[in-house]
Amino acid sequence: MRRALSAAAAAVGLVLGLASPSGAAAPSWSVRPQDTTVAVLAHAVPAGARVDDAVVVTNEGAEVLELTVATADTVPGDDGALQVADTRTGAGGWVDVPADPLVLAPGERAVVPVRIAVPAEAAVGEHVAAVVTTAAGREGGVAVERRLGLRVVLTVGPRSTGLDGGLVVGFLALGAAAAAAVVVARRRRGPVVHHVDGPAQEVR
Repeated sequence: MRRALSAAAAAVGLVLGLASPSGAAAPSWSVRPQDTTVAVLAHAVPAGARVDDAVVVTNEGAEVLELTVATADTVPGDDGALQVADTRTGAGGWVDVPADPLVLAPGERAVVPVRIAVPAEAAVGEHVAAVVTTAAGREGGVAVERRLGLRVVLTVGPRSTGLDGGLVVGFLALGAAAAAAVVVARRRRGPVVHHVDGPAQEVR
């Protein structure tokens, strides 16, 4: 079953980066669904269902890259773009990835399993989470986190007593629309702002 995304969920994010003050190349990587015919992880499922999927992470840079992989809720920002929240109390808590960090040589790729378990009491409708990959480092004495987030769009339907919680009902595609956005956050004082869509923000 295919359907259109809401405007907020389908918004195309900007890919941003900051040049290192030292002149060193910034890390570069990509995150995409293992299914190359879609742009985001998107499933139409009944409440109570489980879905197994995967993302492919590729080191596009010239240096060894270490990344952490996590999941998170998303929230609409003031500009209407989706932002990654510092919580997993919503749809982000329905999505699990392995906790082990990735260490990738230049050009190397890794397949990261993604397991989705929609609660039986989940509200009918569209829920958007994110799989977030993070490269941490220091630039000019400042702690820097670069984040690349891939949206997980779950369209939840009514629970069906005829399902055993493991059936994938359908997929939702975005064609060639971009689905990920690099997030750069400079941490000095206060919280770091994370974005799925829209420009990175510097927190001083």
